[in-house]
Amino acid sequence: MKKGLWISAILVIVLAMVVMSCSQPVATTQPTTSTSTTKPTTPATTPSTSTTTTTTTAPAANQPKYGGELRFAYTLAPGSLDPAVGTSGGDAYYWQQIFDQLVAANPDLSPAPDRSLATSWEFPDPKTMVFHLRSGVTFQDGTTFDANAVKFNIDRILDPNVRATPRASFLAIDHTEVIDKTMVKFVLARPWSAGIGLLPDRGGAMSSPTAVQKWGAQYGVNPCGTGPFQVFDYVPGSTLTLKKNPNYWGKDKAGNPLPYIDRLIENIILDPTVVDAALQTGKLDVAGINSPDIDRFSTDPNITKDISIATFPGSSVSILMYFNMAKAPMDNLNLRKAVAYAIDWEAINQSIFYGKGIIAKSGMWPPGTWVFDDTVARPTYDVAKAKDFLKQGGQPNGFTLDMITWGATFTQAAQVVQAQLAQIGVTVNVKIYDVTTATNNFMTGGQAPLFLSSWSRYPEPDWIASNNYTSTATYNPGKLTDAAMDTLVAQGASEYDQAQRKAIYGQINAKILDECFVIPGIYGVAYWGYWKNKVGGMENFFGWDAKANIRFLWVK
Repeated sequence: MKKGLWISAILVIVLAMVVMSCSQPVATTQPTTSTSTTKPTTPATTPSTSTTTTTTTAPAANQPKYGGELRFAYTLAPGSLDPAVGTSGGDAYYWQQIFDQLVAANPDLSPAPDRSLATSWEFPDPKTMVFHLRSGVTFQDGTTFDANAVKFNIDRILDPNVRATPRASFLAIDHTEVIDKTMVKFVLARPWSAGIGLLPDRGGAMSSPTAVQKWGAQYGVNPCGTGPFQVFDYVPGSTLTLKKNPNYWGKDKAGNPLPYIDRLIENIILDPTVVDAALQTGKLDVAGINSPDIDRFSTDPNITKDISIATFPGSSVSILMYFNMAKAPMDNLNLRKAVAYAIDWEAINQSIFYGKGIIAKSGMWPPGTWVFDDTVARPTYDVAKAKDFLKQGGQPNGFTLDMITWGATFTQAAQVVQAQLAQIGVTVNVKIYDVTTATNNFMTGGQAPLFLSSWSRYPEPDWIASNNYTSTATYNPGKLTDAAMDTLVAQGASEYDQAQRKAIYGQINAKILDECFVIPGIYGVAYWGYWKNKVGGMENFFGWDAKANIRFLWVK
């Protein structure tokens, strides 16, 4: 494409996205929010009532205060505090407070330059990206953030020996070049429309090169970024205590330095009932609410007088069934379909999630993402069809197989799945681990043909497509070569026209669901309780991935 045509194409995309951004609806978070005025420069998400909006300005009647500490709890333990190599979506609850990304994002996935380590970026041509970096930023170890640091981080992701989780989605980058201390160039192997949408996640998190080299294999418990908080004390499996980064560069919209609080205590509590009890009794200030307790926290006046709830529909894929298509008996498409049609997700929603989830009517991209399409054909509960697929698969009387899962909620759900599959003659042996071990045993260990798990919200579709569906992807357990899928994924990540991108991802979605690579069952709705007379800033709580932006919270 000639340069003039290329620039014109970019302008058309930007104008389209400005229109989309301006049409964002009122947020569903209970504290009233206002819409960000930051204009996107890459495809934004489709306006939807199932996403929240954000601003970093505190409400005029409730100005932020400095000092104090906040106590959180999560039911997922981090596999690593190194964003590049962790494999659990739950890792982000922890490392996002320590790191900044080269490009940050708002909840609608529009870029947020005010929170980015790059102040601006440009595309001189379809295969070149140039980033202009923020000056005066230091890592928490005192070393300088500059173009050499960006090159180090991107090169580290691309190094196959590192086995970085986001590597597959970054393979569009051929190499990086340092122009000067505040400018870095990505030279691309192919156009990369997905790039700006991927940099707000793991791949764009900037680690201190000095710290990575110093700690080596132990960097995952000694992380060092440029973010608002830094590690004070870490007891794996128990507590991560973070303290305010005194040299943090970030400010809110009013120009006030961030973060507001001095200390953040992130408790790792695997039992959600213990978390709810601790929140109700004031031992925690903010925590996610377990499904069985949502109605009680919403209606009991003894609770509602103190605790409010913030919500985010479409926050995740709450539960899904992952298939290893290279491991018997799930290497047989008809037997995979037999399993998929035998699962009654509505029964699981009612019995395990107390009806609080959203029954999945599409694939891995949940409601509120611009690629979401609920018209696609997909397996739904039908015992007669399940039995017919057993016959077509040569196993009319059923078979036995192993299924991996993790955590209390999924262990309960696994028992329901066991009973449902028993109705068609399939016996399931459930293997229970912690989340990191379960993920690794299934994705890389080949220890079972089924994995009952969940998935975080990734509005940029290439994150899931590249890291799950390509032949060498981190989350492709079978690693089967599928040239047609690899081609579609590459096309989706390269195409700059959003309508054409959506059509490509529609093909990917249909293929994945038809082949039963992974079948989402229930989309999540995040419910976070907080002590309303103590915690300020909750209107800015949810990030683009429905996880916490704690830099914007303060103690009243």
